[in-house]
Amino acid sequence: MKLAELAFACYVYASMTDYDSSYIDFLGKVGKDLDLTDADHRQALITWLNQWGCRQFSKECHELASNEILQGEPAGRPSYIHIPC
Repeated sequence: MKLAELAFACYVYASMTDYDSSYIDFLGKVGKDLDLTDADHRQALITWLNQWGCRQFSKECHELASNEILQGEPAGRPSYIHIPC
C-alpha cells in the first residue's frame, strides 16, 4: 500500500464515521494550547481520554485525577502543551 492510498482510505473512513468527533470536541474546548493549570482544560483532557478508551480515569475519580495532573506538573516547565493540527 502506498502512502497516498492510506491517506485516501483514512479520509474516507473519517468522513463515514465519527471517529474523530471526541478529538474535535476536545480541541474545541482547549484550542491549540492545553493549559494544565486550567481546571476546564484538565476536565476536557480526562473526558477525551475516557472517550478514547482510557479507563484508569473513572468518572467517579475525575476530580482526583484532575488534581493529580495539576500536582504532577514539574516546576519550571510550561503548564501548557501546544497541540499542532
